[in-house]
Amino acid sequence: MEKFIELPLDLAQKCVKCGLCKSVCPTYPYVQEEAGFARGRLALAEMVVKGELPLSEEVARQWDQCAMCRRCEWICPNNVEYKEIMVKARDMQRESLGQGVVKSLGLKSLELMQSGFGRKAIKLAGKLLSPLPSEIKTPFPTGAVKFMPKPTARAFGLRGKVFEAQEEKGKLLFFTGCMIDAFYGKTGENVIKLMNRAGYTVVVPEDIKCCGAPHYYSGNLQAFERLRDHNLKEMGKYDFDAVVVACPTCGGALQEDY
Repeated sequence: MEKFIELPLDLAQKCVKCGLCKSVCPTYPYVQEEAGFARGRLALAEMVVKGELPLSEEVARQWDQCAMCRRCEWICPNNVEYKEIMVKARDMQRESLGQGVVKSLGLKSLELMQSGFGRKAIKLAGKLLSPLPSEIKTPFPTGAVKFMPKPTARAFGLRGKVFEAQEEKGKLLFFTGCMIDAFYGKTGENVIKLMNRAGYTVVVPEDIKCCGAPHYYSGNLQAFERLRDHNLKEMGKYDFDAVVVACPTCGGALQEDY
């Protein structure tokens, strides 16, 4: 991957202001303002880079409201690379205004979850929360956090192992990421069983970290590059024909950002 550089004006200026992105933006119906969808956010980025507008907390608020779903990018008739522009805009924002305590702690927690201490803490949390009804997903039912499941008392514990298929058609590396470890251990086990039944030997690396997508989309490019480089080095220790994932975010990061 190329070294990240200043926000490229040529990419932002490809926007022809047609407004198709407004029709698919999930945040626009709630904010109902020009800066509340891709066209306006790109315009803000262009004005900041040109020096026509200071990078203020209000500009940062508009950028932060973007969910990075990329529906605007897929519908754009001029193929504006919205993700690349917005990631670099957020990097510029982080350098100028900082990242904020909550966001910084959230990103750090994704890395901590895969440490030895983190895995033990998640397992303990799973045991403590297990008596709660399933509709109470987390002890913090606010914002996006309420959609996350409870930590599992039976964390995914199959790292550093090879699961042989009886009649091997090929060998797959299972990129577990962080969510499989903490919340979807049973799903991870089922992936291995399914691939084995299909005739594929599954390799589970010992030390895969978070894919880094949350850091990347937040504009924390240094942290993303560190995680990416670590994971590529870890994956390079194993022989495999293809990579399998159970997390679409990890899959997207591996395909587009590694």
